[in-house]
Amino acid sequence: MICAACAETVEVTDAGCPLCGNDPVLDGRYRLDAVLAHSSAGVSYRATRLDDSLLVRALVRDVDLQQDDPMLRSRQLRALDQPRLPRCIDVFELRQGERHRLWVVHDFVRGTSLAEIAQPLDKDELLATLDEATAMLA
Repeated sequence: MICAACAETVEVTDAGCPLCGNDPVLDGRYRLDAVLAHSSAGVSYRATRLDDSLLVRALVRDVDLQQDDPMLRSRQLRALDQPRLPRCIDVFELRQGERHRLWVVHDFVRGTSLAEIAQPLDKDELLATLDEATAMLA
């Protein structure tokens, strides 16, 4: 598993993370199982809560800001979550962890990534696929 406090891969023990000593489980509820993706916004993990597969994203702090305001970021994330758009994944939990790191928890949907399907598509097929994805947000 991956320790939610130090982001290192560790063996599960009853004594906490063997590297940092903290509880490796996020908020005592989410076990981070594997890194799925890295982006400029943060890291996405496959996670487990009571045997449910989830997606947990650890958001990075804004490096451009002199002082990162975790409350402002939390309000911004909640505002983004308000529309409850049909056919879109809802964020169902926001958490603030160690060192004011923000965690976003939402359903894990198995499927093909855009990177996987974009390779064999010609320009027109790719644009049609992007149009469909854009229409879901309308």
